[in-house]
Amino acid sequence: AVFFLYCHTVPLIPDRVRPHQHGTITSDEFPVIVSMSTYDYVRVSISADKFAQVGAQWLADRIQKAIEESGFCVFGVSGGSTPGPIYQELGCADIDWDRVTVFAVDERYTSADSKDSIQHLIRSTLLQNARIPESQVVCPNTQLPIEECVKDYEDRLKKLFAKHPPNFLTLGLGPDGHIGSLFPPLSEELLHTQRLVVHTTTTQFAVFDRITLTLHALSLSKESVFFMKGADKLVVWDDEMVSQPGTPQRWPAQAVLALGRSTLIVGL
Repeated sequence: AVFFLYCHTVPLIPDRVRPHQHGTITSDEFPVIVSMSTYDYVRVSISADKFAQVGAQWLADRIQKAIEESGFCVFGVSGGSTPGPIYQELGCADIDWDRVTVFAVDERYTSADSKDSIQHLIRSTLLQNARIPESQVVCPNTQLPIEECVKDYEDRLKKLFAKHPPNFLTLGLGPDGHIGSLFPPLSEELLHTQRLVVHTTTTQFAVFDRITLTLHALSLSKESVFFMKGADKLVVWDDEMVSQPGTPQRWPAQAVLALGRSTLIVGL
């Protein structure tokens, strides 16, 4: 077993951002920055060199807590370059991985071994060391025609969530404000659908066709964590925080933040 040796040397000092607070709180290890916000969430700022460690520690703590409380943990992961090192670190944690199920928050409609695939990211980082049973790694089957792929993934997630609602999700925030593969502006149908999984498209980012959880599906999670690294990502986040509240068409993350169960971990 491999333990997180840094768990006692890198304190995770969160601060809960209350609506309309602002200011800066500092510690010897890193600053916790509290910005103007309409939303109630936990925000942690950490130096870039400790970002992966702290992110993995946050995830490992939630997994262990879920296992202790219910005997099992179900969590969803997003892709991109930012969370890869976090998933790699997490895979080395001393966790009973037989009691864990991981699923993709979204996926690019490409082969599972493509560098653009989130399934490939999961397998090349987290699963390098985390021995999660294959039946508990749940991803879209992109070998199917796109609409069959969406339906098949939704059916499997319905069965999974009926037994074990997600304990947490990892999310990012794209430069245009997208989360998962929900690209703004969202249509009325995407805003209000009760489906769990839909087909979306993008011309701005890699792979045109996407499979993604809906806002409704994201709302079923007990908790969400946003991972961001770099000042450029933080600019987008802060733009969202000062924008008009209640506009998930433009900022889909607002729908998640409005639930009051989110954490932001940012590496600067």
